[in-house]
Amino acid sequence: MDLLQFRSVCMPWRAAGTPDPKLGPRVIDHRFHPRHWILVPLPEEAAPAGATRRQLLNVTTRKLVQVHLPPKLAVVEGPSGAPEGMLVLRDDRTLVVRLLNPVTGHVVDLPSLRTLQRGRRRGPIPRAFKADYEVTAAGFAGGYSTVVVYLGYVNRMAMAKPGDKRWTLVNNLFGLHAGPVPDYPSLSSATFQGRFYCFDSNGISVVDVARRRLQLLAAIPISWFIKFIGSASMVDHGGDLMLVWPSSRITPVFGHDGQLKSRAKVTRIELFHVDLENGRLLPVRDLGEDAVFVGSLGAVLLPNARHCRSSSVHANTVYFKFNMRERDFGAFQLSTNHEANDLPRVEECTFARHIASYVTSTRRV
Repeated sequence: MDLLQFRSVCMPWRAAGTPDPKLGPRVIDHRFHPRHWILVPLPEEAAPAGATRRQLLNVTTRKLVQVHLPPKLAVVEGPSGAPEGMLVLRDDRTLVVRLLNPVTGHVVDLPSLRTLQRGRRRGPIPRAFKADYEVTAAGFAGGYSTVVVYLGYVNRMAMAKPGDKRWTLVNNLFGLHAGPVPDYPSLSSATFQGRFYCFDSNGISVVDVARRRLQLLAAIPISWFIKFIGSASMVDHGGDLMLVWPSSRITPVFGHDGQLKSRAKVTRIELFHVDLENGRLLPVRDLGEDAVFVGSLGAVLLPNARHCRSSSVHANTVYFKFNMRERDFGAFQLSTNHEANDLPRVEECTFARHIASYVTSTRRV
């Protein structure tokens, strides 16, 4: 944001040939990706139906600004639909996919998802096809040259470059056919250093653009899934790809008389750095100054949480909410390796509430 403002008023800097953030519709330049900005909902009273005004929050500087988005385009929700801050838009009429940089206004055009429709493609697009081929996650691959979309309702993955006329299906893990991929529905995805990673019950895989298939990098023991909640997420943690792994168990609660009073669900959060070279998961015991917010839509790393003005956010803590029926976020403190019940509620702070809504909100923003 500051780069745009400075460039707009400094003619010598523009004349010196500095890169222009407002590129053509077939250019992806990751140098201008708004990595630290997230799209958060406006208050209901400030966002009437049909309005194009939205809010962006910078998780590093805590700055909040308002921008305008193109009308009548569906925005893919949450971190999985905003690789490096770029918004993934789908035109509900034509199924054309676009990438929007909400800071610079730069738009990258991609093909219509109708190119994945089998048989004749004349006439109106079937309503069932529109519903099935909704983009649920997206990211970059091939060193940012390629866009990958995951169509969760049909468990398919496709890729395209700006200027391509059609989407190309990504093959399954074994490269045998262009069938459903991954072998099981993807539980999480992330763009990391120009590559697209996804996590399913096989483990963590990466998209091999040249071979048009997924390559398994780190297998996950099946025993890990026994107490797994089902909302694992991946996030960039200071230059390392980190897996946020939640699990839960039911524990008995006894009274002073030794009699069973009730049963309580105890949530445990484990963090792992993914060793991409050796295909291993390395436990993370300490987040230092940082905190993580994780929900059903993905995870967000909050750097320097210790210096946050809000008393509701604590460093070295994972804030979580996986069930929309639950009222509040839980807090798992890595220093004690236990869920904390005595911390201030996240919902009491506007800043923390914005981040919480980004990883859990089910309404379009």
